[in-house]
Amino acid sequence: MRRSLIAVLAILDEAATIIIVVGGAAYLADRLGVLTPFEAAIAASPLALFLAVASAKAVTAASMKPRTGPESITGKKGRVLDASGGSIVVEIEGEIWRARVVNGGDVREGDLVIVKGVDGLTLLVEPVGKGDG
Repeated sequence: MRRSLIAVLAILDEAATIIIVVGGAAYLADRLGVLTPFEAAIAASPLALFLAVASAKAVTAASMKPRTGPESITGKKGRVLDASGGSIVVEIEGEIWRARVVNGGDVREGDLVIVKGVDGLTLLVEPVGKGDG
């Protein structure tokens, strides 16, 4: 529902941008006597199209999930590389992280874990199989 609402708002934003730019150009051209309103509208159309596409891209980017930061790694699965000495090291998507097991789980080297959250630069993980499939 949220994505469809964002899509509708993006379309309305594009339409408003085109109407304002083309209409404004036609109005000013008519008032200044430089071009006919039709000629001004044709001349302003590339700019209107550019602004409409740029605003649509901005709306799309604003509605995307973050690709960086703690929010992006939560829910990802990885493998335990080292679980000796009370410290856990995991590999998530090719990156090496320090981790801490939450919810009383126990992990060994080679176990699969899922990231449940982040505490500073330490991942909070849980063994896969506790309802995570």
